[in-house]
Amino acid sequence: MTVAAAALAALPASVLAIWALRRTPAARHVVAAPRADRWHTRSTPLLGGSGIFAGMLVAAGIATATGVVPASRELGGILGGCAILFVAGVVDDVFRLPPLAKLAAQGAAVALAVAAHVDGQADRLATPGRLDAQGEHDQVQAVGNTTGFKVVHGRLPRPALVEAPLARS
Repeated sequence: MTVAAAALAALPASVLAIWALRRTPAARHVVAAPRADRWHTRSTPLLGGSGIFAGMLVAAGIATATGVVPASRELGGILGGCAILFVAGVVDDVFRLPPLAKLAAQGAAVALAVAAHVDGQADRLATPGRLDAQGEHDQVQAVGNTTGFKVVHGRLPRPALVEAPLARS
C-alpha cells in the first residue's frame, strides 16, 4: 500500500461522514444563513469540515496500520493540531467564536505540532521544493524557500523593484 492508496481511502470516508451528518438534526441547526455578502440563497449546512477531518483520520489510520507512515510523535502532533482546529471550527460554527479565540486555537495547534517535532536536538525539516526549516528546542528558523530568497529569523526580504519603462502604443 502506498500513501496515495491511503489518501484515496479518505474520499469515501469523507463522503460517508458528510452523508451521515446531513441526515442528523445538526444539518438543520448548524447552517450558514443567506446574507448579502454570500452567494447562496438558502441555508447551507456547515458540516464539510467533519468530512475532511474524518477522511484525514482514515487516511492516517490506514497509512499507519500498513506501515507506510510510521506511528510517531510527529504524526501525533500533526493530527493533534488538526483535531484542535477541527474542534475550534465546530465550536465556531455553532457558537461563533470571537477572532481572538480562533487565533488562540491556531496558536495551540501550531504549538502542539512544533512541540511534537522538536525534541531537544537540532532537527531539519525539508519539504522538497517548498521550505527548509531548522528547529532547536523552542526556536524555528527558516533557512530557504522556493522563491530563492534567504529567510533569516522569520523575515523574508522583499525583492528589489525592477523599474521598466512603460510601453507606449
